[in-house]
Amino acid sequence: MWQVRCAAYGCMLWTVLGLRPALADTFVQTYQAARQEAPGTNQPGGQFSLYGTEGFDGLPATGGGGGTSFTTRFGTGGALTGTYSGAFGIHAADQYGGAGGKGNYIVTFDRGAGYSLALGHDASIPGFNYFGMALSALDGGNLLDFYRGDSLVYSYAPSDLIKALGPCPGPYCGNPTQPGQNGGEQYAFVSFFDQTGTFDRIAFHEGAAFGGGYESDNHTVGYRSTAVLFGVGVPVPEPASLTLAGMALAGLGLLRRHLRHKP
Repeated sequence: MWQVRCAAYGCMLWTVLGLRPALADTFVQTYQAARQEAPGTNQPGGQFSLYGTEGFDGLPATGGGGGTSFTTRFGTGGALTGTYSGAFGIHAADQYGGAGGKGNYIVTFDRGAGYSLALGHDASIPGFNYFGMALSALDGGNLLDFYRGDSLVYSYAPSDLIKALGPCPGPYCGNPTQPGQNGGEQYAFVSFFDQTGTFDRIAFHEGAAFGGGYESDNHTVGYRSTAVLFGVGVPVPEPASLTLAGMALAGLGLLRRHLRHKP
C-alpha cells in the first residue's frame, strides 16, 4: 500500500516539475538607457565579431499587417541575411513606433503565428547569439520565441521587462521623439544574449489576451565574440514551477514521515 501511494505522489511531483519544461539555451536580457533606440556606442571594444541592423526605412510603408515577405542583408553586404515572413505590416513613423521619429517600423496585430525572421550567415561567424530591437508601445502581449532548427531554445514574455522599466509616467514612458504622445506605454531598446548556444530563427507574435499591436524597429543581429553584456539586466524572479516543485518535495517528505510512523 505504501508503494502504491508513493508511486501516485511520484506521478504528481513529475507533473508539477513539468509545468515549465527546461529550454535548450540560457539567455540574458538587458535594456538600454531611456530614449535610446539602438544598441549604442557604449559596447565594449571587440564585443561583436559581426553584427548588422535592419531599420525598415528602405521599404515601402504598406500599413496594415496582413502578411508579406522580404529579405534583408542587415547592412553587411550579405555576410548576414534575414528573411521576414508572415503577418506583418511596415508603418510610417507615428506615436507608436519609428526610431528617431522618422522612417518606418514593423508591426504585427496577429494573435496567432505573427511573423518570423529566418537568419543566415557566411563562414565568418559560427551563428547568431545576439538580437536587439527598439521595442515601442510595449504591452504584455509582445512575445518572442527563439529557435535553432526546429528546436525552441528560448521563449520571452515581457512581464519582467515591464516591471523593470517602471510604471507610467516615468522615464521610459511615451514616444521618446514625440513628447506627450502615447504616454501610457513604455519604449526601450532591448537586447537578448544567448549565453550557451546560437539561434537561427525568431518568431514575433502578439499574445491572444492583448488587444494591441507588436511594434518594433532597428532589429539588430550578430555574433558576440565575448561574453561581455551591455545595458541594464532585467531581474528574473524564481520560476513558479520551482516554487511548486519545492512545495511538492516538502509534501512528499511529510508523507514519507507520516507513513514511516504509521502503525
